[in-house]
Amino acid sequence: VVTVTTNRAITTLAIDQPFQGVVARRAYDYFKVAVATLQSSLKLTLSPTAGSSELYVSCTNEYPSYKVDEHEFTSRNSHPNSVATFSSVISGASLQARGCDSFPADVYVAVYNNATETSSSFVLTPSLINNGGGGGDVPPQ
Repeated sequence: VVTVTTNRAITTLAIDQPFQGVVARRAYDYFKVAVATLQSSLKLTLSPTAGSSELYVSCTNEYPSYKVDEHEFTSRNSHPNSVATFSSVISGASLQARGCDSFPADVYVAVYNNATETSSSFVLTPSLINNGGGGGDVPPQ
């Protein structure tokens, strides 16, 4: 039996301000970030400093998770238990197509620690890219 725990508090992230956190094993930490306009893309950079972390993003669910119907976007390191930094860029048009019906929009983010034995520490940095309304999503790096 896998038990997943969570802190249901949602921390508001400031654009271009790194947030340092620790998430317990098999647990989530929740965040939200405001995307001002449809012409902005949201870039989320996750830098694990220990353990293994995954990102889940939603426009409609305040508590996104790994379950298929509880997130619209996901990003994870291609090498589990690696501390390599990875990021995702989600265009404003993609956010709108997936449930962000009006802007400014709150976008909800979950950092999940899929490790079975240890906590995971990380730095999460949101940033906005003004793309003039064009552009698509960039796959995780």
